[in-house]
Amino acid sequence: MSKILLIDNYPIALEGLRHFLGAKFGQASLFGSTSIHSARSKQDFPTPDLIILGVNECVVQENLRIVKFCLASYPSVPLVIYDQHVDSGKFLAYLKLGVKGCILKENPSGEIASCIEKVLGGKIYLAPAVLEILISNTLLTPRFPESQKDRRLSPRENQVASYLTQGNGTKWISEKLNIKPSTVSTMKRNVFLKMKVSNVIQLQEVFKSEA
Repeated sequence: MSKILLIDNYPIALEGLRHFLGAKFGQASLFGSTSIHSARSKQDFPTPDLIILGVNECVVQENLRIVKFCLASYPSVPLVIYDQHVDSGKFLAYLKLGVKGCILKENPSGEIASCIEKVLGGKIYLAPAVLEILISNTLLTPRFPESQKDRRLSPRENQVASYLTQGNGTKWISEKLNIKPSTVSTMKRNVFLKMKVSNVIQLQEVFKSEA
């Protein structure tokens, strides 16, 4: 009988996932928590056979920090990410860290069942939508030349790009620079176009290579 630990900081989402999996995997033992820290502190939680981590944050670095902590807390337990936001760079980073399954919260409910079965069977599982995102936005993205970061950004765009690579979100940047969030979003799109990247992870790579 498999033991599955469910983690989501939205209690309603957590209960909904527990209800669905309880109906789908009647023999499994399901344990729910709103954070990995809370789960680790509960003495009555056994070591799970699988962890499903709901990710709701917009800030990429915060997501990766949580994933790293979860993997470090349960190094021998396969981890499935159940993410709310679409970002090819983020999913690629998940896989590099050792995540065994990636699905989106917008996927059909049966998708998570397929993911659980595959991962418990020792395989890596990417939902079709995630795989499509990775292929179209990462594998097919033209590589930028070595001198890509060559002062084509305006001073303000460079400032926005710098804040983005530090893991700050649109709302934070708009408040920091005292401009509208829509203006930040426009600048972000312009930065991505000029730098020939499709996500923040790739933008970080450009800044590191040109440092």
